[in-house]
Amino acid sequence: MDFVIWIFYAIVLFFVLSIVLGSFFTISTAQVAVIARFGKFLRVAEAGLNWKWPIIDAIAGRVSLRVNQINLTMETKTKDNVFVTIPISVQNRVRPDKVFDAFYKLANPVEQIQSYVEQVILGHVPGMTLDEVFASQSSIASAVKQELDADMAGFGYEIVNV
Repeated sequence: MDFVIWIFYAIVLFFVLSIVLGSFFTISTAQVAVIARFGKFLRVAEAGLNWKWPIIDAIAGRVSLRVNQINLTMETKTKDNVFVTIPISVQNRVRPDKVFDAFYKLANPVEQIQSYVEQVILGHVPGMTLDEVFASQSSIASAVKQELDADMAGFGYEIVNV
């Protein structure tokens, strides 16, 4: 009988320790975690050692605050019926104060940014000749950055450079 009680205490101690120790978690530098309670957004956990209520709270996901680069290639026709291939690099990152928006409002940021870039390029380049396209590369890049900044700000993203 004494042996059975010790086994019971050992099992209870194991479960209590696993629940208590399972409530601590770490977040790497330049990263945040979205904490949800019963599926509803609760808070954003910063880098370092954090604690959540066991069983009640869960880590819904992790969001990187680093600058990401998206490389795109667009092919379009100019005003003088020449097809040009335009390589585009977009550097973006999640705004630290807008992690909720970046995590919950946008399912695939890469595809969304690509769609906005295509829209801006197709709005500018077909009205230019080939020489005008090469002469105004920086103005096209600034137009893409300006449009992307305005559109992606509502989703919690900042466009660093185009």
